[in-house]
Amino acid sequence: MRDIEEYAKAQDRYYAANDENFISGDSPVVLDVYATLKTFGKFGSIKCPSSTGTILVEISTDGTTYQQQFVIDKYETFELIGIKINKIRITHSGTNSAYRIFVR
Repeated sequence: MRDIEEYAKAQDRYYAANDENFISGDSPVVLDVYATLKTFGKFGSIKCPSSTGTILVEISTDGTTYQQQFVIDKYETFELIGIKINKIRITHSGTNSAYRIFVR
C-alpha cells in the first residue's frame, strides 16, 4: 500500500528520454536516471512505440551491475513500479526501433 501512496504523491523531478529512430550505431545507450533525479527512480515506464522493431533493456540498481536483459516488443510498455532504478541500458536488437522512457 505504501508504494501506491508514494506513487500518488506529486513529484518535482522526473527523467525522460526519447529516441524515435534508434539504430545500431546508437547502441547501447545508457540512461543515468540517478544523476538527473539525485535519487533513485521508483516509478515510470519504458515503451517501444515502433512498429518495426524491439528493444533490449537492462536495469541497474547500483549504477554498475545490470540485472538480466529483457525484451520489449513493438508497441509494448513495461511499467516500472517500485523498482529501484539507477541506470537503464537499452541495446539495439537488430532491427531499427524507438524507445520512450519516463521515470520519477
